[in-house]
Amino acid sequence: MLMNAIAAMVLLVVADGPSTGPALPAVPPSPVATMPEPVHAIAPLGASPLNAMHEARARDAMSRGLRWLREHADERGGWLVDVRTGPTGTANASNSPVNTAVSAMGLKAFAQAGVDTSHDPMTAKLLARLLEQQHADGRFDEGSLSNYVTATIVSSLASIPDNDDAANAVHAGAAALRTGQWDEAEAITPTSDWYGGAGYGNRGRPDLSNTQWMLEAMHAAGDCSASAHALGCDCNNDPARQRAIAFLTRCQNSAANKAAWATQDGGFVYTPANNGESLASEKAGEGRYGELMPEDARTLRSYGSMTYAGYKSMLFAGLRADDPRVQAALDWIRRHWTLAENPGLGEQGWFYYVHTLARAMHAGGHETIRDDSGTLHVWRDELVDTLLQRQRPDGSWQNEESRWLEGHPELATIYAVLALQEALKPPAFAAP
Repeated sequence: MLMNAIAAMVLLVVADGPSTGPALPAVPPSPVATMPEPVHAIAPLGASPLNAMHEARARDAMSRGLRWLREHADERGGWLVDVRTGPTGTANASNSPVNTAVSAMGLKAFAQAGVDTSHDPMTAKLLARLLEQQHADGRFDEGSLSNYVTATIVSSLASIPDNDDAANAVHAGAAALRTGQWDEAEAITPTSDWYGGAGYGNRGRPDLSNTQWMLEAMHAAGDCSASAHALGCDCNNDPARQRAIAFLTRCQNSAANKAAWATQDGGFVYTPANNGESLASEKAGEGRYGELMPEDARTLRSYGSMTYAGYKSMLFAGLRADDPRVQAALDWIRRHWTLAENPGLGEQGWFYYVHTLARAMHAGGHETIRDDSGTLHVWRDELVDTLLQRQRPDGSWQNEESRWLEGHPELATIYAVLALQEALKPPAFAAP
């Protein structure tokens, strides 16, 4: 679950402004369910949903991946310190947004594995560095990637047990993320295709990848879980989640989406903003915006990583499992089930895809998926087998397709370990 377009961030994080096209019908408020409790740690040995063979293989692969990450951490306990993020490739400070976000996800991988991140020398150093970067407004970055960086750090810190500093930072960061959502405060009305979404930065054009990171962080913070309900949180009246549902609905190729480009296959595109764009349409030769298609037949293609992101985001926003939009997304997943590629993009973003798939399957409470041919798939087993096939002898992973930084073994390895941990987690249960 990292940035879906990090290599092109300079072009994407700064928006020209909301679409000036015809207004869309406002998405009506949606009834919501109690969300599952966030699960921040893998199950104890022998207690995971995996069978004994797959559990042993998953734990071994995870341990080898974590060992490789530990051996390749920089002097401040993070990764990708040398990735250049400025418009001319000049910025490479150790607190650069890319380094910070990737390092936060790496810290989460160690914490979920049971490492005492407050006292282990490497992770304690990284934890202290992340905490010291929080600003007075709750954000962890004030630049063009502020929403993204804040969301990844909040999700990471939420996995740190028994640490008051981390817990306080999580709640302040989750509150700050709500201010980065496009809404009436920025004069964006419910009829705009920007409404309810989040971009890389506080004023960045919204997209589904960043919106799912925002919702992921809010869910990780536990601000609308079953236990929060017991304390009086009324998620039915959470404006941020209702706004997010409106944006998610406009990202989906479904009957509920009234955009002219939308089909009804149930999958998701990258963003509906400014009349929509899809990286799968780009790969298919139709243009990222569908601009190479005949104007009167323009549609945008759904693809794997964004469909899993949309599916789990709908659950984290509180939509019921029987909502037609959720069911349509699940039907798309069944028709396109595979771990061999990122459907619609091939090898591009494969590790992001597998991580998001694992998060979505866990969030949805699925143990199996039956594809459209009737074949039953045990997703945890297939995930473990596939990742083991791709793991390198030194314990790392790397994508030969380098787009979105997956050519860097640090990022690919973090994604792979996090995906394995979803398979090793106990199920998440929603309140009745």
